Amino acid sequence: MMEKVLARAEQIAQAAQANRIDAIAETAAAELSGVSVLKTATGVVFRGKKLLERWLLDPALRFLGSLPQ
Repeated sequence: MMEKVLARAEQIAQAAQANRIDAIAETAAAELSGVSVLKTATGVVFRGKKLLERWLLDPALRFLGSLPQ
């Protein structure tokens, strides 16, 4: 019985994570120019020229993962 509950909880958590990854990737692709966005199973990878400098200067990049759901 407990195994079924844990398996269902894992499924719910994976679905929520996938939805959050999609939301972050869509927001980044729409709002950040010059940055490529790659979705993986466990997160989002950003690539672009001088991305570190942009991250330091642009709050939209620093707080991208904490956007409202």
